[in-house]
Amino acid sequence: MSVQRFVQHQFTPVEVVHSHYPVAPLNMFAAQATSVAQFGLIGAMLVGEGVFRALNVPTPGWYNESVKPNSVPIMLGAWFAGGTLTQNLIKTGAFEVWFDGELIHSKKETGKMPTGASLYKKIKAIVEKKELAVQVKPYQK
Repeated sequence: MSVQRFVQHQFTPVEVVHSHYPVAPLNMFAAQATSVAQFGLIGAMLVGEGVFRALNVPTPGWYNESVKPNSVPIMLGAWFAGGTLTQNLIKTGAFEVWFDGELIHSKKETGKMPTGASLYKKIKAIVEKKELAVQVKPYQK
């Protein structure tokens, strides 16, 4: 059972709101630069020798010997490596659970996902402490 369904089942009425943890600005910039480089390389492979003709320069030997015969593997490598790098740059690893303005679980701090039992215990304690108008059902795994 997802955390959202668990919380909504055990505590009513409770609204669960999803949001993304903010990515560090430097990581976001690096991810965007990676995407630009990725698509630039793929575009250059698709255009091929046209770049050299457009610049009115002879096609270099290294291009004809190494790049041209391997253009498809280079494009596939750019596609997969660029995507993987971009995803890793924007991944925060965060999974935080807040209830009534209080942080009750942080995967960034603990390194673990919350258990149903730990969430139940912490939310129930807040409901009772603040005397919130929330119906608390008995804990069910």
